[in-house]
Amino acid sequence: MGENFSSEKSLGEPQPPNYGKLRGTVLLGDALRVYRSKFPSFLAVMGIPVSFALVVSELLYFLFHTNFVYSHLYPILHFLSLVISFILFLLSSIALLLNFKENISPFNAYRRSWKLLLSFLPLAPLPFSGSNPRRAPLRINPRHPLRHLVFPCSSDFRL
Repeated sequence: MGENFSSEKSLGEPQPPNYGKLRGTVLLGDALRVYRSKFPSFLAVMGIPVSFALVVSELLYFLFHTNFVYSHLYPILHFLSLVISFILFLLSSIALLLNFKENISPFNAYRRSWKLLLSFLPLAPLPFSGSNPRRAPLRINPRHPLRHLVFPCSSDFRL
């Protein structure tokens, strides 16, 4: 019963963590402040690939409802628009980083990002190459009526 409930804390006692401001929220606030201050340059840099993607998608949508779909040029046009928009988005992300880091105009950022594009191109497939360790393995029910489509010789051995 001799506990002391004073507001003074001794140096030997462990202090509880201060959850008033988490580090993630501080970092998020700093990032939002930077984006708010550089929003016009963000729009200038990202406007080119976004507007290209919107125009090309509308064009392909209108061409899809015509007889041009049955032409051999439609898949080529679709593939070329996909490749060009991928390169434009990669180029704009490099230009955005250059614009934010060095405080240069969007035109100069795009000009410098062309020179850096070849060094970033081998890194482009990395977001698509990740594996998911939590993905469940493929399990086939041995009594499923379509099991022979997955394992054509499943009648030869037991699953």
